[in-house]
Amino acid sequence: MSHSPEDYARALLTQLRIDRVVDVEETAKKLRLSIREVASTNFEGALVRIAQSREGIIALKNYFREPARRRFTVFHEVAHFILPGHGQDECYCTSAQIESWRNDAVRRQEYEANRFASELLLPSKILHPIVNSRDLTLTRIKELAVQFDTSLTATAVKSVGVTEESCAVICSVQRKVKWVHKSETFHYYIPQMIVGPDCLAGRLFEDDSPRELEGAVAASSWTEDDNVERGKEFWEESISMPFYGSVLTILTA
Repeated sequence: MSHSPEDYARALLTQLRIDRVVDVEETAKKLRLSIREVASTNFEGALVRIAQSREGIIALKNYFREPARRRFTVFHEVAHFILPGHGQDECYCTSAQIESWRNDAVRRQEYEANRFASELLLPSKILHPIVNSRDLTLTRIKELAVQFDTSLTATAVKSVGVTEESCAVICSVQRKVKWVHKSETFHYYIPQMIVGPDCLAGRLFEDDSPRELEGAVAASSWTEDDNVERGKEFWEESISMPFYGSVLTILTA
């Protein structure tokens, strides 16, 4: 029987006797991992194993715009230290790899590392009842990001993963859909398409656009799914993240 990245994260929480990770430095220390900040423009986080030892070093670039992003990066590297088949040698992870939630053969280990880190910081059993107590909106996701001290992207992905609503989180970069993460009940196909002006996300790439937009949009502006009934609409909430050159969208059916 194979185990998921979330299974390993939950096992680690049990071993550490905590419900979720709060103190990053203390948790790394218990795992015999030291954290060092370095001047780097090539990677955001790296794992260096100490030869013939169960110890290691997590190297982080010495500047993070968001402390929550730093926390997530640490546990992305912890995942490479713990998950089977990961981090056999030195492992260097770029911002694009840590930011991406795209699951394919090329990015499989990075996707698994993100899932592991997400479960440590936003455990499903804690988040599920909180998320499903109210409608899942961008405002709600922002509140949860503050509550759990996690990045907006990681919080959005995890929240969509545990919600009972039919919704998806979409990341667009340079007007193109980079990746999509769906709830179990969102059955519409979102292609890797160019985000046009019919989508609110497309408008946020304009120079004079506001930072956030929300409203009803034609489902056909996001999907070419033949099963979508004529006239169907999605509720779209999109936020521009200019520092990352991206737009994050919450799409509710």
